[in-house]
Amino acid sequence: MAPMSGSQTRNKSALVNCLIRRVTGFVSISDLTRRRFFAWSGVPLEHISLVPNGYEPAVFFPTDKNEMLLERYGLRGKRVLLTVGCLSAQEQYKGHDEIIEVLPELAKEYPAIAYLVVGEGDDRTRLEAKA
Repeated sequence: MAPMSGSQTRNKSALVNCLIRRVTGFVSISDLTRRRFFAWSGVPLEHISLVPNGYEPAVFFPTDKNEMLLERYGLRGKRVLLTVGCLSAQEQYKGHDEIIEVLPELAKEYPAIAYLVVGEGDDRTRLEAKA
């Protein structure tokens, strides 16, 4: 692999700069992450594979609701909309804001709707205030 070009941002860590030159392959779950890693690292795009998140229907399928969770979160009788992900201010493209904004409209059609967000990050406080 060729060393980083002058256009790539060098890391403050000499070890990281040394090791990144040795990367022969990298797997990303999104094209955005793939491009960000390329811009940061200088690893050629052809060495960065894209493998989107997926699921195996034979392994992940609807089952009976967990009674303990229904009680803990007050979800009995509710239609649940669930988002799982990092709550990063730099990743607002994930759409948490949009879901929060359309919830009043969704509640007109589904009055017993509940929106659960599972995740941590520096944008959590802002999203909680917005909700």
